[in-house]
Parts: sequence; C-alpha cells; structure tokens
Amino acid sequence: EFDFLSQEYRDLFENSNATAFQSPLWLHQMYESLVPVVGAEPVIVTIRDVHTRQLRLVLPLVRTRYAGMACIEPADLGICDYNAVVASNELETQFFAEDGLREQVIKGLKPYHLIFFRKMPGECNIVGHMMGEAKVGEMDSCSHEVKLWGPFEDWKQQTMSFSFRKELRRKRRKLEQHGDVRFEVIKDPDEIRQAMVLLREQRGARYEEDLLQQDAFFDFYVDYAIAGAETGEAQTAILWSGNQAAAVEFGIIHDHCYHFLLAGFDEAQFAKSSPGILMIEHILEERIAAGDNRADFTIGDEPYKAKYGATPTELKHMARAETLIGSIAHRAYENGGAIKDVAKKIANLGRR
Repeated sequence: EFDFLSQEYRDLFENSNATAFQSPLWLHQMYESLVPVVGAEPVIVTIRDVHTRQLRLVLPLVRTRYAGMACIEPADLGICDYNAVVASNELETQFFAEDGLREQVIKGLKPYHLIFFRKMPGECNIVGHMMGEAKVGEMDSCSHEVKLWGPFEDWKQQTMSFSFRKELRRKRRKLEQHGDVRFEVIKDPDEIRQAMVLLREQRGARYEEDLLQQDAFFDFYVDYAIAGAETGEAQTAILWSGNQAAAVEFGIIHDHCYHFLLAGFDEAQFAKSSPGILMIEHILEERIAAGDNRADFTIGDEPYKAKYGATPTELKHMARAETLIGSIAHRAYENGGAIKDVAKKIANLGRR
C-alpha cells in the first residue's frame, strides 16, 4: 500500500543512488498493474527516523514462489536492468547494525527460502549490511554506458570509428531508397499506443519469448510510456522511411541519461538498411540536443554497443539463503550451465 508517487518518496529517490528502475512512476505502475497479474506478492519495507519520521530507506521487493520455494527479490519481474535499494545518500553502511534493525528486517521478510538480489550496479554495501551473511558474485553480463557531449557531430567523430561512420552513411542511403527518412518522438497518447502495438509486432517476429507479447507486460509498457511522455521520463520514437515505420524505439530517461530498453524494426522490408542501428544514431543526436550527458545501453554484452563508444561495467548478485532448498538453488545458479537454468526457474528468476 506504499505510495510511490508521494512527495516523501520522490524526495528520497532524488537523494539516492537508485536507478531509473526504482523511480516513482516506474514502481507505481509495476506494483499497481503488473505485480498482481503475474502472481507475485508485494513486500515493501520502509525505514524511518524514529524521531522525525523522515523516510530514510525503501526496499521495493516481491515474494515469488515456484515448486514450493519462496524467494524474496527486488521488484524486477524480468523487465528491470538494474536492481537497487532506495536509500538516502547520507545513510551510513553500518545503519542496519543499529538497534537490531537487520534482524527486524530479516524477520519481517519471512517466510522465504532465499533472498536474491541480481543486477546490482555500483557498491552493494547497504544490501550487504542488510543481509548480514550474504554471498556476493558477479553477473555473467555487464551494463554498457557511454558519455555524451555536444555538438553531436564532434562527439560522433571522436567516439565512433571511421569505418562505422561510413557504414552508417551507407545504411542511410539504402533506407532513403524506400522514401525520405524522418525521426519522430511521439507525444500523443493514441499515437504512443499505436507505436507500441507496432513495436510488439516487430519484436514478435524476431523473439520467441519476448515479454511484450504478453498482455500484462504490454499494458504495463503502454501505460508507462504514456504517463512517462507527460513527465519526460519515457520516450517512444519512430524512424520513418517515407510513410512506413522502419523502426520503433522505447526508452526511459533518468538523471540526464537515456536508457535503451525496447527496440524493433521491420525486418522483412528493411533488413538490409539496418534501421535499428540508424535509430540509435538519431536518438543519441536527439538526447545530446536535449542536454543528456550519458546513454545507457543497459544489460547485455552485444558487440554493437562498443561501436557507439559504450564501455562495460560489471554487475553483482547477492544472496542470503534461509533454508537448505535456498542454498541448493543459489549454489546451482552460481555453478552455471544447464543447472543454472534450472535454478533460475526454481527461484522464479527466469522471466526474461
């Protein structure tokens, strides 16, 4: 029942190192419309100053179950690239050691077999102190970010290789053969919905397990895209070739950083023109003009990201097992291979 749109949460979020995936609007939409539909149980922990009642920390979590195993994890549901606690920057890492607070939090999270945080950027000290006896490891995939600055043409020349800039020009000429190329950021709610329908179709033709094909996730993205367009937190864009939509891109914006989230293109019509990589170029130019200083290609080690100057950053996972079943599931996850896939399903973490 916590109100993520409240002013106190907005103030805490702005004074924290949390990511775009813990923003007020994102979490509000997730707990309001998505968590109940997928069968997860909301577990939201708030910690306040005992004297002033000021909100100091929020743990946006869910309890998921699979084959009798209960897992406490961040509110992720397979659509978040980063997980984080939302804590005041002034909070000391020893915070949880005071007055038995750690024990209170751990007790409040029960019942569970495993507490599992994944895709953690930066330092995990707060989470580590909360868990106490936590095991820390590195994720298989990294996040990828590039610094932005203007003017765009200067940034492009110094960041991208000559051969890649030449490739982009060649692809553009091929796309122009189908009609005039035009980049458009969509603002109107009805047009955003139509663009997301098109994005769903484009991705469905390429990815068998794309979450956008599920109505609950599609509705979440549409609602967030419309609401985020009004606040400047989300952006839906189309790359046109004549009167045809060659590519669609959806991303979110936080702290002067654009996060690439969902992309699609008309493979049957425009595959040789690579409208997907041309769309990225347009977005980077548009976001530099808007004043962004970073672009985040998010999680995944696809080679194309380095062509835009993005560099990898390691992500961590952290776990605390309460039972033998939880320990076995986490150990299997760490061992990798086929057993890792089984462990993901057991912990209900294989939603992507």
